[in-house]
Amino acid sequence: MITWQEIIEAEEPGERIHYGSLCAGIEVYRQSRSLLVIPPDDGFRVMCTGYCNGGFVESPEAVVNTTGFGGDLEMTMMPEPLEVHNECSRMHFSKLGLDPDRVVSLSTAANMGNAALYTAGYDGGEVSIAITGGVRGNGGRAGDPAKHDEAVKYLERKGTIITILCIDAPLSDGAMLDAMTIAVETKSCVLQELMARSLYSTGIATGSGTDQVAIMCRKGDDPLESIGRDSGLAEAIAECVWIGLYETLDRQTAMNHVTQLDCLVSLSRFGITPRGMREELRFDSTMSNLDSAEKEVSSDPRNASVFYAMLAVHDRTETGLVEPSEGLSFVKRMCKKLLLDGMDLNPVMRLRLERTEDIPTHLRLVLAIMVQQRATELGGYDYVQ
Repeated sequence: MITWQEIIEAEEPGERIHYGSLCAGIEVYRQSRSLLVIPPDDGFRVMCTGYCNGGFVESPEAVVNTTGFGGDLEMTMMPEPLEVHNECSRMHFSKLGLDPDRVVSLSTAANMGNAALYTAGYDGGEVSIAITGGVRGNGGRAGDPAKHDEAVKYLERKGTIITILCIDAPLSDGAMLDAMTIAVETKSCVLQELMARSLYSTGIATGSGTDQVAIMCRKGDDPLESIGRDSGLAEAIAECVWIGLYETLDRQTAMNHVTQLDCLVSLSRFGITPRGMREELRFDSTMSNLDSAEKEVSSDPRNASVFYAMLAVHDRTETGLVEPSEGLSFVKRMCKKLLLDGMDLNPVMRLRLERTEDIPTHLRLVLAIMVQQRATELGGYDYVQ
């Protein structure tokens, strides 16, 4: 099998292509598999959660976000010791013409061409962001059941949100931590709005299993000691993450308000797939009509809105705010009134709807019935006489 050393040696770094400008004279370039965030001089410092030159770093030459190799090579690299990853990164940075000792490194499976840049102003300065993101393959919710032991090597799922935040002001160590906290909270807000699913529970994701953050700010003798949630700087940080993350998720994985507004997407966090929905009934339909009906019914904004509303009731039963039997009874009444009204259901189907024992299962059956109805309307079989 080909080795990572052979890949690095074979890679041609190519020229640096200007990608955009951030606040404080910071420039962004693309080169090879990397996005280079380069400050104009040594008057900056970085705090980073990345493992290569992570922590607090004075006078970095660059903060670099790098796309992984892809394929089997990337998967076999993941369980390697930290020193192997660092050696790989350092060789890559040297080929890019950077000093490995002065590079703060982050990495992801996302493509750097899908990075989003954004700058927001506040009373006293500016904040900028360079962000890449994907959460479909590794979305998780804080507090999900643990899937690995830290003492054992494991293969990570793909999906990472990399946030590089630049602030045109001097910050204390504590204020840099404040900035990171605000950025992480905002990231979680965006994922809640998009109803991005966790792959490790039935909850909504608050991030991915491999998210990383870098905060870059100016040096100064009178740094800002803290960042309050009600400050202009905090608002600017949140604006950058909000707009940048929405853009990069759309570009990288087509996750947006349109694609997420779908009945099957809403059910996916419960392990309900299109195939699982189809298994509810033996559809009296051609595959062509079934495919068309499924797409039309599931992506209908009204249907999807009802599904999300009913699943919100389910989530409240999970947290104990709503009594489970009351929640299920309410959902059944609402589905009958809002989605199944006017349908001529046979006695067996009515019985099945009455006997469902949880909300996701009930919604799966309701969706199957709606798809069957629409497929029938599109046309039945042509029987040979």
